[in-house]
Amino acid sequence: METGTGIVPSGSSLLSLTFNVFYISSLSSFWIGGIISFSLITVIAIIHAIVKTYIDYLNRRSVLRFMLNLCNCYSLWLFYYLLCLSGYWFLFTKTTSEAYLLLPPNEPALYAVFYALVGLMFVLRAIWAIVDKSQKMST
Repeated sequence: METGTGIVPSGSSLLSLTFNVFYISSLSSFWIGGIISFSLITVIAIIHAIVKTYIDYLNRRSVLRFMLNLCNCYSLWLFYYLLCLSGYWFLFTKTTSEAYLLLPPNEPALYAVFYALVGLMFVLRAIWAIVDKSQKMST
């Protein structure tokens, strides 16, 4: 929104022109971008798991390793997704003059979802580590 006092004609050659500029941004699209990026990470992790399973199949391993590969790939991609997301939050809350310029200021549900994703990442990585270690010990 732009406002101004306008031009005041006078007998002198100097004119004054004053404007106040207000930038108003809406953060309603944050969830849309978050869901789209999370869906993209999910699809990439599934494709990565399919490729790993196919390579395992060519090396005469069971196709049932898909779930193990999915736990491995999804936790890996989720780690990098959360790392980039938290880096984005840190960068833009520390380098802008407004603390909540690019973050929803009072939305505790956002942080609950972030912590749930961190928990999911740890659970999937633990499943992969336990099962993979037990398979290596049995061979």
